[in-house]
Amino acid sequence: LYFYGKCHCIQDALDVFNAIDEKQKDTVTFNTMIQAYVMCQHYTHALDVYDSMTESLKDSLTHSWAIKACMSSNNVQRGVEIHEYL
Repeated sequence: LYFYGKCHCIQDALDVFNAIDEKQKDTVTFNTMIQAYVMCQHYTHALDVYDSMTESLKDSLTHSWAIKACMSSNNVQRGVEIHEYL
């Protein structure tokens, strides 16, 4: 996932992400997909992945990438909401 995101091959990253069984997806998997979306400037999709995560899977890196997506897309209110949750 990281490789595809770094190369801006977001569809390939999404294909790999979607091929992973939901039960096998962990915090690292979700964080890497969010990071790939942010690196490719797909901020809304990054936040969609963030929203799809259960709270137990979210860690400080998850929140950090989500806030970066908010800042980059000028979604200040959402960034504040995520930050206040912390």
